Amino acid sequence: MQPDYSINTSSTIQLAESQRRGQPDASDLWKTALTLGFPAALWRLPNQQDKHLIVSFEEVLPRVSADLDELPAGFLISPFDNLAKNAPVEAQLSEHLDPSGLIPQTFFLRADIQATFLATETATVKQTELKNTTGEPANRFWHTLKSNAGKKAHQPIGVGNPTPILDPKAQALYERNVAKAIEAIQRGELRKVVLSRTKQVQFTNAPNAVELFDKLCQKYPTAFVSAVSIPERGQIWISATQNGW
Repeated sequence: MQPDYSINTSSTIQLAESQRRGQPDASDLWKTALTLGFPAALWRLPNQQDKHLIVSFEEVLPRVSADLDELPAGFLISPFDNLAKNAPVEAQLSEHLDPSGLIPQTFFLRADIQATFLATETATVKQTELKNTTGEPANRFWHTLKSNAGKKAHQPIGVGNPTPILDPKAQALYERNVAKAIEAIQRGELRKVVLSRTKQVQFTNAPNAVELFDKLCQKYPTAFVSAVSIPERGQIWISATQNGW
């Protein structure tokens, strides 16, 4: 079942016209994915303006090894510790196991819905062909998207200033880690260490991830900018990084 506006692999439309005809933008697709509990990823490459968005119909994401030659189209996101001996049971179902025998913890979002929003204010949206499915997730997605058409309400990024959540032990822990890193470098065990600190804040209302993403794109035009929603963990990761580009 497809929506009335018949999005397919060759649809290219003006965004201004698409708004009048009820065509989806990035916020529409993202919000629909959140509503249904589907993972989603939104990103923009360095020094480019085109934005890409995918939605996966897998509510529990597979944990994989990052073998780009074997994986289908999609998006990879890895926790800081991406190999775990005591991984969740569903991770053991992955076909992509690390040769060491450890279970990889890199999340893979398959591109079941894929959209590209071009800098020329046109949008190309396509629904990829689904394998081993009756199409029920796709039907639910397009039905929910259509039901939400015309009900847009841009959520504010935050009401007032966010409230910091203070951790009295954080500074001392950071200083100890710095001291340990310096000692390891002096012993010749490490050549370079990058340490980071976590700042926790609480918002009155949940921030709008797509609006934050757009602001990062404007502020950091040479960075890789991304927003990734992982509903099974209740997390949305938003980043702007220039490392490796």
